Amino acid sequence: MNNIVKHKKKKPFPIGQIILVLILIGVCVVWLIPIWSMIETSLHTDDAFKFYGPDYVDEALSFKTYESVLSGASGQPVARWFFNSLTVATLSTVLTVLIDSLAAFGYARLKFKGRDFIFGALMVTMMIPGVINLIPQYTIVSSLNMKNTIWALVLPGLAGVGNIFLIRQFMYSVPQDLDNAAAIDGSGKIRTYFQIILPQIVPVLVTVAMFTFLGSWNDLLWPSLVMSDENLTLTAGLEKLKGEYDREKASIMAAATISAVPVLGIYLFSQKFLIQGISMSSGIKE
Repeated sequence: MNNIVKHKKKKPFPIGQIILVLILIGVCVVWLIPIWSMIETSLHTDDAFKFYGPDYVDEALSFKTYESVLSGASGQPVARWFFNSLTVATLSTVLTVLIDSLAAFGYARLKFKGRDFIFGALMVTMMIPGVINLIPQYTIVSSLNMKNTIWALVLPGLAGVGNIFLIRQFMYSVPQDLDNAAAIDGSGKIRTYFQIILPQIVPVLVTVAMFTFLGSWNDLLWPSLVMSDENLTLTAGLEKLKGEYDREKASIMAAATISAVPVLGIYLFSQKFLIQGISMSSGIKE
């Protein structure tokens, strides 16, 4: 027995894991420094940045800048921009999840002539840079008199080929026997979609909803092109907070912090579904 104990190998020192942890900590610090700087700057006033450098050594931290920004005292309707962003992002998310999941259901569960060819053609369009569509998209929106309306921000992004592909792949993990059993019970395609398929693909739906919400919320270029100042979204409106000589740094950082709060909340809520939705869609089972 003693010989067995003597010859028992000691576990090697996990130097590799320690190095990996240190690298991850370093990456986290690099990512957190700008966030800390943004929050710390927002807790001062614009007067602290009037000169060549920050002069807030003796200035106490406060939420005065947040009050000024949200009340409109900064000269820009930040609260309205926030409401616009929330409305556009929520509406885009709900409609995108509904439309893209219906399209994915058709490509994954229905059989019709040319199905695979049409889906392949859609996949090819993903290779086209989105910026190429800006001019035709702007022309269409203008011809339909949708400029400066909420629909100019919502409608162009509803049919996302990437989202359709993601949901379609996830649907393949749902047994076809469920569809057959529903058909035997007299269930139609629409009822099967809502009552059988949707409850089975919640993780990928949450994943698509998160991507859509964040994409709509963070969109800068398109709202700047089709919306007037008062109807801008918050991300696009941050540029309007720049005053003369670009000294409204505290106001800009306060608005940026407000803009980041919903993004952080959405990510924390959907993190579990995000991992599960992507892993199942790519054919990887946990």
